[in-house]
Amino acid sequence: YKRKPPTPAEFLTAKYIGDSAETIWPHIKEVFLRFMDNDPLNPKRNLALSPSIGWGKSFLSNLVMGYLTVLFGLMWAPYRTFGHSKMTVYAIGMSGSTISKANELLLEPFQQFIEGSPYFEKCARRDDLLRASEEDPDHIYYTTATRSSAFQFTNNLTVKIPTTPTKLL
Repeated sequence: YKRKPPTPAEFLTAKYIGDSAETIWPHIKEVFLRFMDNDPLNPKRNLALSPSIGWGKSFLSNLVMGYLTVLFGLMWAPYRTFGHSKMTVYAIGMSGSTISKANELLLEPFQQFIEGSPYFEKCARRDDLLRASEEDPDHIYYTTATRSSAFQFTNNLTVKIPTTPTKLL
């Protein structure tokens, strides 16, 4: 890592998630911390988000995606760590019953989440993203100026909404 990554508990602070840190419901915090426990034998590594409307599923999803994005962004060379080519693009795929539902329930809340976080910094272009991420490892940089994804983050991590089931592959 370029610097020590935050623990799941550290991630839930204003430094990483902004004002959202003050309004995390206790059950969301508990589920997030259990799910992100780094014990390889953790039986809670599966997360089924099926509770009732208003439980906090979208917020919990944003916390998980945000935390993984931070960990990934702080890595020196993910392609080496995972044994891939330097050209490998890593993706978080958001899908729903329709594209509009995926946008409304997943992508838009995630965008609001990262825009409200002081740790994520938006860049105008991909070139700016690459330059900024090399100069400042204390932030995770992203751009929305991409052709094939909703967001492009540091280290070739993208967030996409597949348009058809075949694009999930």
